[in-house]
Amino acid sequence: MLGYPIYVAYNIAYWMPLVLALTNTMDDSTAFSACAVIIAVRSVLHVYRNNFLAAEQAMRFPFRAP
Repeated sequence: MLGYPIYVAYNIAYWMPLVLALTNTMDDSTAFSACAVIIAVRSVLHVYRNNFLAAEQAMRFPFRAP
């Protein structure tokens, strides 16, 4: 279960710009840019996991959906 803390941090980083924008802590355009970057990184990681890793490796990959 070594990947669990990484997975939690991965999801917190995904939701953080939205939460900060909704609480008016972060400017909307900055939050949009941060979300765009985070979604792009997540997309690259998911494409890598789905297309380049074997099934056993993919299950140990920390950046994955449970």
